[in-house]
Amino acid sequence: MPEADPTGELDPTRRPDATQRFGRFVDAVEIARGGMGAVHRAVDPDLGRPVAIKSLLDGAAADERSVRRFRLEARITGRLQHPNIVPVHELATGEDGVPYLCLQLVGGQTLETYVRSRGRAGWRGTPHPLGRLLAVYLKVLDAVGFAHSRGVVHRDLKPANVMVGEFGEVLVMAWGIAK
Repeated sequence: MPEADPTGELDPTRRPDATQRFGRFVDAVEIARGGMGAVHRAVDPDLGRPVAIKSLLDGAAADERSVRRFRLEARITGRLQHPNIVPVHELATGEDGVPYLCLQLVGGQTLETYVRSRGRAGWRGTPHPLGRLLAVYLKVLDAVGFAHSRGVVHRDLKPANVMVGEFGEVLVMAWGIAK
Protein backbone atom coordinates (compact mmCIF):
# COMPACT_ATOMS: atom_id res chain seq x y z
CA MET A 1 0.00 0.00 0.00
CA PRO A 2 1.46 3.45 -0.90
CA GLU A 3 2.41 5.85 1.83
CA ALA A 4 0.01 8.63 2.71
CA ASP A 5 1.00 11.93 1.09
CA PRO A 6 -1.19 14.67 2.60
CA THR A 7 0.91 17.48 1.09
CA GLY A 8 0.77 16.10 -2.44
CA GLU A 9 4.55 16.41 -2.66
CA LEU A 10 5.03 12.95 -4.14
CA ASP A 11 2.12 13.17 -6.59
CA PRO A 12 3.72 13.46 -10.06
CA THR A 13 0.44 14.76 -11.50
CA ARG A 14 0.31 17.71 -9.08
CA ARG A 15 0.90 20.99 -10.93
CA PRO A 16 1.52 24.01 -8.68
CA ASP A 17 1.71 27.50 -10.17
CA ALA A 18 4.94 28.95 -11.60
CA THR A 19 6.82 25.72 -12.21
CA GLN A 20 9.48 24.72 -14.69
CA ARG A 21 10.40 21.47 -16.32
CA PHE A 22 13.91 20.01 -16.59
CA GLY A 23 13.85 17.13 -19.05
CA ARG A 24 11.54 14.52 -17.57
CA PHE A 25 11.50 16.23 -14.16
CA VAL A 26 8.33 18.23 -13.53
CA ASP A 27 6.93 20.75 -11.07
CA ALA A 28 10.31 22.44 -10.56
CA VAL A 29 10.10 25.29 -8.08
CA GLU A 30 13.18 27.28 -7.09
CA ILE A 31 14.24 26.72 -3.48
CA ALA A 32 17.74 28.24 -3.44
CA ARG A 33 19.95 30.52 -5.51
CA GLY A 34 23.65 31.26 -5.55
CA GLY A 35 25.94 33.43 -7.62
CA MET A 36 26.03 31.09 -10.62
CA GLY A 37 23.20 28.65 -10.18
CA ALA A 38 19.81 27.81 -8.75
CA VAL A 39 18.39 24.73 -7.06
CA HIS A 40 14.83 23.62 -7.74
CA ARG A 41 12.64 21.12 -5.97
CA ALA A 42 11.09 18.91 -8.64
CA VAL A 43 9.38 15.56 -9.07
CA ASP A 44 10.67 12.51 -10.91
CA PRO A 45 7.39 11.36 -12.49
CA ASP A 46 8.71 7.86 -13.24
CA LEU A 47 9.40 7.14 -9.56
CA GLY A 48 7.09 9.70 -7.96
CA ARG A 49 9.89 10.98 -5.76
CA PRO A 50 11.00 14.53 -5.02
CA VAL A 51 14.44 15.48 -6.34
CA ALA A 52 16.68 18.52 -6.43
CA ILE A 53 17.62 20.03 -9.80
CA LYS A 54 20.70 22.23 -9.88
CA SER A 55 21.12 24.42 -12.95
CA LEU A 56 23.20 27.35 -14.10
CA LEU A 57 21.70 30.81 -14.21
CA ASP A 58 21.39 32.40 -17.66
CA GLY A 59 24.60 34.44 -17.43
CA ALA A 60 26.68 31.49 -16.24
CA ALA A 61 25.05 29.18 -18.79
CA ALA A 62 26.34 31.45 -21.58
CA ASP A 63 29.91 31.19 -20.27
CA GLU A 64 31.67 28.10 -21.64
CA ARG A 65 34.05 27.96 -18.66
CA SER A 66 31.13 27.90 -16.22
CA VAL A 67 29.46 25.12 -18.18
CA ARG A 68 32.68 23.05 -18.16
CA ARG A 69 33.05 23.63 -14.40
CA PHE A 70 29.41 22.60 -13.84
CA ARG A 71 29.87 19.37 -15.78
CA LEU A 72 33.09 18.66 -13.88
CA GLU A 73 31.24 19.17 -10.57
CA ALA A 74 28.65 16.61 -11.71
CA ARG A 75 31.30 14.06 -12.64
CA ILE A 76 33.28 14.56 -9.43
CA THR A 77 30.22 14.35 -7.18
CA GLY A 78 28.80 11.43 -9.14
CA ARG A 79 31.98 9.40 -8.57
CA LEU A 80 31.98 10.07 -4.82
CA GLN A 81 29.44 7.47 -3.78
CA HIS A 82 29.42 7.73 0.00
CA PRO A 83 26.61 7.84 2.62
CA ASN A 84 27.57 11.41 3.60
CA ILE A 85 27.97 12.89 0.12
CA VAL A 86 24.86 14.00 -1.76
CA PRO A 87 23.99 11.39 -4.42
CA VAL A 88 23.82 12.43 -8.08
CA HIS A 89 21.02 10.82 -10.09
CA GLU A 90 21.55 12.38 -13.50
CA LEU A 91 23.44 14.95 -15.56
CA ALA A 92 21.55 16.13 -18.63
CA THR A 93 21.05 19.07 -20.93
CA GLY A 94 17.71 20.84 -21.19
CA GLU A 95 15.97 21.81 -24.40
CA ASP A 96 17.51 25.27 -23.99
CA GLY A 97 21.01 23.74 -24.12
CA VAL A 98 21.71 24.45 -20.44
CA PRO A 99 23.03 21.52 -18.39
CA TYR A 100 21.30 20.51 -15.19
CA LEU A 101 22.07 18.08 -12.44
CA CYS A 102 19.52 15.90 -10.66
CA LEU A 103 20.44 15.21 -7.03
CA GLN A 104 18.83 13.69 -3.99
CA LEU A 105 16.53 16.26 -2.41
CA VAL A 106 17.94 16.78 1.06
CA GLY A 107 15.60 17.92 3.80
CA GLY A 108 16.63 19.42 7.08
CA GLN A 109 18.86 22.39 7.65
CA THR A 110 22.38 23.52 7.02
CA LEU A 111 24.99 22.75 9.64
CA GLU A 112 25.26 26.50 10.13
CA THR A 113 21.57 26.73 11.11
CA TYR A 114 21.77 23.50 13.11
CA VAL A 115 24.65 24.80 15.26
CA ARG A 116 22.98 28.17 15.82
CA SER A 117 19.66 26.61 16.81
CA ARG A 118 21.36 24.20 19.20
CA GLY A 119 23.23 27.02 20.89
CA ARG A 120 20.01 28.53 22.18
CA ALA A 121 18.11 27.67 25.35
CA GLY A 122 15.96 25.12 23.50
CA TRP A 123 18.81 22.66 23.45
CA ARG A 124 19.25 22.44 27.22
CA GLY A 125 16.65 19.71 27.64
CA THR A 126 18.26 17.46 25.01
CA PRO A 127 20.45 14.69 26.40
CA HIS A 128 24.09 14.66 25.25
CA PRO A 129 23.94 17.69 22.95
CA LEU A 130 27.72 17.74 22.51
CA GLY A 131 27.63 14.07 21.52
CA ARG A 132 25.08 14.76 18.78
CA LEU A 133 27.09 17.64 17.41
CA LEU A 134 30.27 15.55 17.46
CA ALA A 135 28.45 12.76 15.60
CA VAL A 136 27.54 15.25 12.86
CA TYR A 137 31.14 16.46 12.58
CA LEU A 138 32.43 12.88 12.44
CA LYS A 139 30.14 12.19 9.47
CA VAL A 140 31.46 15.30 7.71
CA LEU A 141 35.02 14.17 8.38
CA ASP A 142 34.20 10.70 7.09
CA ALA A 143 32.89 12.19 3.82
CA VAL A 144 35.90 14.45 3.41
CA GLY A 145 38.28 11.59 4.23
CA PHE A 146 36.59 9.43 1.60
CA ALA A 147 36.88 12.22 -1.00
CA HIS A 148 40.56 12.68 -0.15
CA SER A 149 41.15 8.95 -0.55
CA ARG A 150 39.83 9.38 -4.11
CA GLY A 151 42.10 12.36 -4.77
CA VAL A 152 39.34 14.98 -4.42
CA VAL A 153 39.55 18.11 -2.26
CA HIS A 154 36.26 19.96 -1.61
CA ARG A 155 37.81 23.48 -1.30
CA ASP A 156 34.58 25.09 -0.03
CA LEU A 157 33.81 23.10 3.09
CA LYS A 158 31.82 25.29 5.46
CA PRO A 159 28.71 24.85 7.63
CA ALA A 160 26.48 26.32 4.90
CA ASN A 161 27.52 23.45 2.56
CA VAL A 162 26.58 20.63 4.95
CA MET A 163 22.98 19.51 5.41
CA VAL A 164 21.72 17.85 8.60
CA GLY A 165 18.47 15.93 8.25
CA GLU A 166 15.85 15.48 10.90
CA PHE A 167 16.79 11.81 11.35
CA GLY A 168 20.51 12.43 11.79
CA GLU A 169 21.54 12.12 8.16
CA VAL A 170 24.48 14.37 7.25
CA LEU A 171 25.37 15.21 3.64
CA VAL A 172 28.25 17.28 2.30
CA MET A 173 26.99 19.40 -0.60
CA ALA A 174 28.33 21.92 -3.12
CA TRP A 175 31.29 20.24 -4.79
CA GLY A 176 31.43 22.99 -7.44
CA ILE A 177 35.01 24.10 -6.87
CA ALA A 178 36.42 20.71 -5.88
CA LYS A 179 39.78 19.68 -7.32
